[in-house]
Amino acid sequence: MNTKDGSLKLFPLFDNSDFMANPDTITNHHGWYGCLYYGLIQRRYFNAEYYTLFGWDANNMRSQKKIAEVLTFKDGEPVFGGPFFSFVEDTVRKPTRNRFILEYKRDAAASLNYNTEANLIIYDHLISETGEEVKKYTLVPDMDYEGFKWQAGKWVHIEKIFHDALEKGKYP
Repeated sequence: MNTKDGSLKLFPLFDNSDFMANPDTITNHHGWYGCLYYGLIQRRYFNAEYYTLFGWDANNMRSQKKIAEVLTFKDGEPVFGGPFFSFVEDTVRKPTRNRFILEYKRDAAASLNYNTEANLIIYDHLISETGEEVKKYTLVPDMDYEGFKWQAGKWVHIEKIFHDALEKGKYP
């Protein structure tokens, strides 16, 4: 991070993801939820900067993960996560999350990224191949999409992004 005198201040990141009992926690650089970041977007709300990070975690032999979390700075120190992922507009409400983790089958390809044209975070809706939703290693994309919109300093969940459907028997 840049400092007032122009020097660079570095924070080493210590991956603690394998030892977290609850991955939905707020962490610092000593207890970071380790992943390979592939995207970042910046938002401003009430004169504060919020950096949404998009990451990938190889996880284990059966599943992999995509992660979205918000990075902020408090007293000059990085803070990973926070109550930024809200499900308040969902049909069935879920608690607000500190980071959004999409875990899915190892050989599947699921997307989680920011779409500049739509101004939304868009990700694949996942279903279980075996009907066992609790077994994350069975989840695969079903060609439907969910997302999040930035609203009042939070990412608010959208249950269904696209509502277009083809009539039965008609093709483009």
